[in-house]
Amino acid sequence: MNTKIAIASGTSTALAAYSPNEYNVLTMPRLAADQRDWQLTITIVTIDATDPELVYSTPGRQGHVSLHALALQHIALAAGISFDRTAVAFDPAGSPVATVTASMTIAPGQRIAATGTYRLDLPARLDELRLAAEAQPDAQKRAKALAELPGLAARTKRFAVQLAETGARNRALRVLLGVRSSYTKAALARPFIVPRLHFNPQTPLMKAAMATYIRHEMAALSGEHVDDGEQGYIEARAALDTAGAVEAPPTVSRQETEITLDDPGEHFDNDD
Repeated sequence: MNTKIAIASGTSTALAAYSPNEYNVLTMPRLAADQRDWQLTITIVTIDATDPELVYSTPGRQGHVSLHALALQHIALAAGISFDRTAVAFDPAGSPVATVTASMTIAPGQRIAATGTYRLDLPARLDELRLAAEAQPDAQKRAKALAELPGLAARTKRFAVQLAETGARNRALRVLLGVRSSYTKAALARPFIVPRLHFNPQTPLMKAAMATYIRHEMAALSGEHVDDGEQGYIEARAALDTAGAVEAPPTVSRQETEITLDDPGEHFDNDD
């Protein structure tokens, strides 16, 4: 995986140079022209469609590939996504059902969130392992596969919760960023444009507000008088509070049948 970082100054319109015909442009934050205390950082991520650690062939869609958890995690890191909540429950069959909520800054002072849910059908997976072992045409290979079956079943049970969490996390990321569940190799050859909106304390307004705030705080400790008066302190504090304020994120969710792989050699389905 190749990663290249570019800084996009100004507003969201500065990103118009990244054509959807040449790039996979993900969820784009909104930045108005007068919001100079915030900055867009663009990370350009190129994924090798032939790397089995990053992609796998999409079941049921010939010629399509899907992103492994590793590739999605790189994109999530570039986008500044945080995972806020993770919950795991078990259905009557003992299959883990994981729910993960992820969020990102979409505009100054505003975050959006997405919730992904994934059920790892543990009985079905164990049946798949058994049927695969019994289907070996060669008697010697079949005997070996059956001998290894208890170990594979134990490993599947041991990591079932982690795999369900990975599936839920991947779903939340896809919803939040607008990553498709599968791509043609030609489409995946286009670099991903991953935007990230973050507060920029280096603007003149923020520097002045910070200096005024610190001056008043130091004066309050020492008992000195500050010439710009109480109003200057109030305005500086208001500017800093506004810059740091973040609204509670609205949440969208997606629960659908989708195959998510954590390891290139493992294939875990759900039957939601």
